[in-house]
Amino acid sequence: MEAVTHGKTYKYDAGGDVSRAKTLGMPEQQHSPVLKICVAVALLSSSLPCYVKAQHDSIPGVPSYVVSAGFPTSVFSSYFSPPVPTQEPQPIIYDPVSNSTFPLNLTDPNTIPTSDNDPIYFPPAIANVSNATAEAFVSAAISQIREIISGAGGISGNCSKCVAALNIGKLVAQITPQYVPNALVALCQSTGFASNSSCTNSYSAGTSGAVWTQVMVLADVSGLDGRYICNSLSSTFCTAPSTSPLNTTNLFPKSKPKDTTAPSPSGERVKVLHLSDFHLDPRYSAGSEANCTTGLCCRTNVKNANLKSGQISLSASLYGGYKCDVPYDLGVAALQAIAPLTGTDGNSSLAWSIYTGD
Repeated sequence: MEAVTHGKTYKYDAGGDVSRAKTLGMPEQQHSPVLKICVAVALLSSSLPCYVKAQHDSIPGVPSYVVSAGFPTSVFSSYFSPPVPTQEPQPIIYDPVSNSTFPLNLTDPNTIPTSDNDPIYFPPAIANVSNATAEAFVSAAISQIREIISGAGGISGNCSKCVAALNIGKLVAQITPQYVPNALVALCQSTGFASNSSCTNSYSAGTSGAVWTQVMVLADVSGLDGRYICNSLSSTFCTAPSTSPLNTTNLFPKSKPKDTTAPSPSGERVKVLHLSDFHLDPRYSAGSEANCTTGLCCRTNVKNANLKSGQISLSASLYGGYKCDVPYDLGVAALQAIAPLTGTDGNSSLAWSIYTGD
């Protein structure tokens, strides 16, 4: 792959490492193609325009792809809101497993819920205590944890303190699980672990408080689990534990073959497609705030707190924004680009594909 700027042509290897850039004239076999050549050239000069020139023997497909104007309506069989040039479509999605069609209010960008009505689940309590007893028990537990943190409990070292506090938290979670979220918020705020609003957002029952309750009930807080939990809260509490060795004895139906050797490489190139973190957002709204200060941007319910109400600092494009998840137009365009960019058609298919991400 070559990039031309300032009248000079640069060639890059597969790693895209600018430090290994060489001017033309070096042996052809020392270099491999890269796709993000303009990024590499930009590192050489922050303000230089560049263009990509593909060599026919180095790239399987076309060097660039421009999506056709207009959303391809054939992608979905029917729509609540058909595609228009100014907003992404709202397709009708049918689920064959449940034999039902998802209603529009699940994806409509104008009907984003303002409250979370999902049920909250707590692990069952191991004891039946009255409210008064539960409140007294939780209050005593919070006081004991504060003593541990302050060092008055005779325990030294942040990791030991954190694990000791988790042991008390586990007992509270087992006996009075529904009281744990409020206790976590109170401890977070009183110790200054985070701001008051962050403590509420992180540990209230409707966010992650109920999840933390389940974690404490199920975890071995005195052992490896406890150290992992404390490290996840802060690396100043416990250092990250070493990875435990994995026992693979019963993971495979047959034993590992003996005296095996890797086959010699055939030298044949294959095409492999790697897709990662697609993150489609059916509630994406073109024209909304793409540079919001809270939450996921490019939605109708977010804003930039530095501006007056109704003002927008960066209008969300039909094809996405940096702080936003993927709109339909961008997702479909990316899929459309695969075949021409990889030179893949009916006579030249991909060897395999890998889909990764959360």
